[in-house]
Parts: sequence; C-alpha cells; structure tokens
Amino acid sequence: MDHFRKTLMSMYEAMLSRFGPQHWWPARAHLAPHDRKLEICLGAILTQNTNWGNVEKALDRLDQASAMRVDVLANMPPAHLAELIRPAGYFNVKAGRLKNFISHVTDRHGGSIESLLGLPKPRLREQLLGINGIGPETADSMILYA
Repeated sequence: MDHFRKTLMSMYEAMLSRFGPQHWWPARAHLAPHDRKLEICLGAILTQNTNWGNVEKALDRLDQASAMRVDVLANMPPAHLAELIRPAGYFNVKAGRLKNFISHVTDRHGGSIESLLGLPKPRLREQLLGINGIGPETADSMILYA
C-alpha cells in the first residue's frame, strides 16, 4: 500500500507541476475556512438544474447579505432566502432544500459544518442522502469539494 500511495503522490505532483492548481470550486477567499466549506455545500444544492453562472449570482447575493453562515441561514425566513437565491432558478424549492440542509447541520451537528463534513465518508454520504432535496450527485459534490 505504501508503494501505491507514493506512486499516486508522484503522479499528483507531476500533474500539479505541469498544469497548476485547477480551482475546480471557486470559493471566496475572504470567507473563513468553515464558511468556504458551507459555500461549497450551498453551491452544490443551488447548481441543481441550472448553470454555474446563475449559481455564482445567487452565491454573490448571499455573500452580500452576509448570509454565508449557518446561524444566519438558520434564522433567515424562507421567503427572504428564496429572494436572495432567485438567480439560481427554482428559488422556492431550492430555499427549502437549503433550509433542510441547514436544519440538519444545526440539529445534528450543533451548527458546525466541520462536524458534519468530518464524519467518515460512508456515514457522511448516508446523512447527506437522508436530507430532503439532496441526491447522490449533490452529496458526492459536497464530499468531494468541501
């Protein structure tokens, strides 16, 4: 196994050297690390049935409203959240999905996104799939990028 890891790491370093960082998920640099993880999870939900440009607009609006925090989103009325994420389309449905996700983080993990994301991957995936509005692709995006 050690040889396998060394081989993979060597391949990774060669690709990183050749192609540089890919920035596959453009998180906002000014956010605290735990809020960047939250942003990734929110983006994974918002990107359902829309293009990334519209998600960026919705995330910008959340950021401008200082709403990239679990506590803020937990206390935000669904109608206000829906208005903020309007550019992402299906905003009422997605507001409900975001609220479901935030409620899970609040109720099961004391409001800590790190607690949720720190679970062993199979358990994390199981919990994410248990949240209404999060399917396999969304759950896997959260696990991969956050």
